[in-house]
Amino acid sequence: MEFYQANAVGPEFLWSWQNADLEWQEYRATVSRSDNAYRRAQNQLGLLLANHIVSTIDALVSARLAALARRPASLETQISPHLAWRVTVAF
Repeated sequence: MEFYQANAVGPEFLWSWQNADLEWQEYRATVSRSDNAYRRAQNQLGLLLANHIVSTIDALVSARLAALARRPASLETQISPHLAWRVTVAF
């Protein structure tokens, strides 16, 4: 404690919200916006992960059903109107 008292910032730099109502309101609003943005980011990440899990399960079920029907599973992706990639996977 002696070290702290000897090396700490003096009372002339002590911060107070006294007589600073407008600044306090702005500070609280900024913290609230930050908290809300963090929660939205967490929700978006959760939705993204859930979407990937559902898509993985859907792809697995579709591939198994295609294999049971003895037809090849195919995937077609189009990057631009003039360039298309086609991948065919047979089971």
